Amino acid sequence: MASEEPADLLFVFAGAPWRKEFALRAWRAGAARTLVLSVGRFEWRRLPSLGLPDDGGLRALVDGTPPPRRHFFILLEGADAQARLVPKGKLGTWSEALALARLVVERRARSVAVCTSDYHLPRATLSVRRAFQGLGVTGVAITALPVAEPENAAMGTARRRRSPLAWALLLQEWFKGGLYALVARVGAKRDP
Repeated sequence: MASEEPADLLFVFAGAPWRKEFALRAWRAGAARTLVLSVGRFEWRRLPSLGLPDDGGLRALVDGTPPPRRHFFILLEGADAQARLVPKGKLGTWSEALALARLVVERRARSVAVCTSDYHLPRATLSVRRAFQGLGVTGVAITALPVAEPENAAMGTARRRRSPLAWALLLQEWFKGGLYALVARVGAKRDP
């Protein structure tokens, strides 16, 4: 992606740390002007291992936010970082997609690269597209950056077909995908 025109935003969904590592490498290679890290309730503790230039005020936000409400975006542009609290709903991926749609409107972004684990990508991109539609966001190019799971992880490609945990995770993802498709039809503007 670095050889193409950089995206305005590279958004990485919360979750596995290798998602953020992959997105950070892609951003540093020129995949996007701004990197947006979605940081879940407890993930902020692992952020120092990424070697970011700054946490953008994340620690102060964590200290001032009750744990059940903790979900943050960290925006990285060059050496500048900005942390912000984002609304947290019952459905995590959906909440992240809605917050991303609001950020796209705020930033007047014309292109977004969405980064997440390969098995999560169908539900994630569905959520992003429907959140954009629900907020009237049009004309924004959306590209996908799938992250392969490490080989030693349950969802690693070599283990995926053999691991009972991987099958359980895939079944869960399939169920969530159906639920999200239903939620997206009912009301894309709000977080259920």
